[in-house]
Amino acid sequence: MEHYRSVRQWRFVGICGWVVVLSPIPCVALTFLSHWSLFHPIAWIQDSLGTILSANFVAFCSLFGFLAAFSTFSFSWIVRAKPQVYSTRLERWICPFIGFKLISLLLHTLCGALYAKLSLWLFLPDGFIETQSLAQFYVRYCSWMGVYVFTNEIWRKGHCLSFPSLKQRRLFRIRNGIKETVYDSLITSMKALRIFLPFHFIAGFRFPVLAIGFWDLCSLSFLQILLSHGFILSFIWSLGRRIYTVFSTHDLKFPIIAKFDHERNRLLTTALGEERDPLLQQLAYSSLSSISEQPGRERKQIFSLSQPGGVPKIWQAVSKECLKLMDNLTEKLGGRPSGASQTFGLPTPDIPQLGARTPGWSNVSNVRPRSSVHGVKAWAMSPGNPPVIDVGNRTAGESWLTARSQLDQAPADLASTPPHTIFGQLKSRPIFAYFAGPLPHAEKQTIFSGCQCHIWAVEALTHLVVASYTEDDYGVVQKDLAKIVSSLLSLLQSVEEHTRLTLAALRSQSGVNNTDDLTLRYGLKSALRRGLAAIAITFKRHLKDFDFSSEQLNRLSVLADF
Repeated sequence: MEHYRSVRQWRFVGICGWVVVLSPIPCVALTFLSHWSLFHPIAWIQDSLGTILSANFVAFCSLFGFLAAFSTFSFSWIVRAKPQVYSTRLERWICPFIGFKLISLLLHTLCGALYAKLSLWLFLPDGFIETQSLAQFYVRYCSWMGVYVFTNEIWRKGHCLSFPSLKQRRLFRIRNGIKETVYDSLITSMKALRIFLPFHFIAGFRFPVLAIGFWDLCSLSFLQILLSHGFILSFIWSLGRRIYTVFSTHDLKFPIIAKFDHERNRLLTTALGEERDPLLQQLAYSSLSSISEQPGRERKQIFSLSQPGGVPKIWQAVSKECLKLMDNLTEKLGGRPSGASQTFGLPTPDIPQLGARTPGWSNVSNVRPRSSVHGVKAWAMSPGNPPVIDVGNRTAGESWLTARSQLDQAPADLASTPPHTIFGQLKSRPIFAYFAGPLPHAEKQTIFSGCQCHIWAVEALTHLVVASYTEDDYGVVQKDLAKIVSSLLSLLQSVEEHTRLTLAALRSQSGVNNTDDLTLRYGLKSALRRGLAAIAITFKRHLKDFDFSSEQLNRLSVLADF
């Protein structure tokens, strides 16, 4: 796989080249806007061209391109091939400040400060920013832009690569994304300024070195400088990330048959099982899906027999990797009934239910004997376990709050309590439970958020099975047809069950919005249905010749008729 790593390194060189080439464009546009004069158009054009052709402007654009390429390089450290799912709110908030993300955050902040220094030195005219305090404010604002843009990108999962639904050239993908990047950068600049101005003004009362006049901040020309330069920083950083995504997710060509010895490590069948490199594995499945859709020499090579021996090694390797991927997902979905019930709010038989109702609420025996109050407290503090209480004539919510207040009043020896037990007790407090408590559907999002490879595997297998009816001269696919269809039906049943549970939970729980993984979940379900229908229609007259159960035959006939 060293060859593909070198290819991706050359792609990164192309990314940096694009960023350096495109970085002067917002600076040129800002120059024309800053010299705008409606009643003197000739003077406006002359002043703008004079500024653009000056040596200071050329030096500024060169250094700014280097900073933009450097920030894109730091962004490449934290890129993920699969979407990231946050299990708690606390994890989501502290994610930008952990590991390489913290280093990249500091580098973005440094790039923002260096950009401000360069613009004061080479770009902005002398005396354009009147006082030294305003110049320092401008430098701090550009540094804040680095922090805000980076953290906002991490919280929006912009560091997770997303593959396009349509196959397009890289130039078209970059061009189509510029309009959206301009709009997002403008909104980001205004939001960052809206947060930074009041906080900096309030901090000036506590720290005199940050003090700045109120009327200085109300200057329209100074606010225009902050907005425009914040827009430039946000635009070039967002554009660099978009270019990086376009180049990283572009198709790679994998040979199916090795013609020479040095091509043996580049084969498609080898890349399909490369779990240590998720991006390369996704590119391999994307290439397999494209090959299976189009008739040609490459698709026929999958059905070919190896010489000598006459063994369908290519088909066996491809089908083995695809079936292993689908069976792993089926096992994850079917092997976690208890987790699914807790995630979707269904009753779990192991959790004790509420006690019998008794007339009156003054009876204190509804919490359990005082001698076992510590055991009850430790059990009740565990996530998802309500205490065994007698609700009486009160509602369940009032009963829970009353029992919790009584349990909290019990003394606890924190010095002898293990740290994990203390953390478990802190998680039961309302403020800690909000941040450290598990987010709804986080477990299922973790499973389905990375199922793009499964969609490509399903599409590749179904297209190859359908094409084998006319192109498989040796019958290598028909031998595994029953196993493939059984695996597809099992996965479809598991996905439909969990999709039905998710919809029920979303309807019952107010405030739970639609999640990002639902798109991939519905995409997987539609790919399974579409593929099984195509197989059922193609092999309709021969389905009874295979070892299918009556239930599977009925399901295939329903999909074919639908």
